[in-house]
Amino acid sequence: MPTIPACTHPIQFDQATHVYAVAGMQRPSVTQILKDAGLIDTTWYTDEARERGRAVHLATQFLDEDDLDWDTVLPRYRGYVAAWERFKQDSHFSISRDSDGKLLIEYLLFQSVSGYCGMLDRVGTIGATEYLIDIKTGDPQDWHGYQLAAYSQCLPNPHSRKRMTVHLRANGSYSTREHALTAFAYDWQVFAAAAVVWYAKHRRRSSHATVSAA
Repeated sequence: MPTIPACTHPIQFDQATHVYAVAGMQRPSVTQILKDAGLIDTTWYTDEARERGRAVHLATQFLDEDDLDWDTVLPRYRGYVAAWERFKQDSHFSISRDSDGKLLIEYLLFQSVSGYCGMLDRVGTIGATEYLIDIKTGDPQDWHGYQLAAYSQCLPNPHSRKRMTVHLRANGSYSTREHALTAFAYDWQVFAAAAVVWYAKHRRRSSHATVSAA
C-alpha cells in the first residue's frame, strides 16, 4: 500500500483558538466552512460537548502513541477512551505512517486548490484495506461524510481509501459508520461548494472593509 507523503506545507495551528495558517496566511478549517454554510447543526454543540471531544481526542492520541496515563483521564471520559481501545482490538486497526515515519494521528492537512486546512484523526488499515477514520463522541450526522471527503482530498488518491466514523459512547461501547465510495463525489461536491461560498463571503467582507476605511 503506497505511503502517504509527508506534508510539505508550513502549517501552523493554534490549539487555543483553533486557527490555522499556512505560510503566515490564515486559512479556514473544514468544520469552519461547514458551519458557515449551515451544514452543521450546532443545537447540541455545547461547551460540555466541545470539552468532551477535546479530552477524548487527546486521550485516544496518547493511547495510540503508547503514552496514556489512565489516571489522568477523568472518570466521565474513560468509557469513551475504552471504547476506542475496544474498536482497535476488535477490528485489528493498524495506524499508518507518512513517508517521514510520522504516525497519521491528529495529522495536519492543507488543500491548496480550495484553500482550507484540517486535522484528520487517523489513517490506518483494517486487513488489507486503508481507512480514513474520524473519532466522534456524538451521534452520526450527514456532515461527517462531507468532512471526511474534504480530508480525503488533501491526501494522494482520495478515492483509494474508505471513510469511516467511529462513534464512542460513555459506557465503553461503540458503533461505526462507513461512508460509501459511491457517495464520495457528492460529499466532495457539497464541501467544495461550501468552500467557494466561504471565500466569496470572506472576500466580500474584506472588500467592504477596504471601502469603508478609504
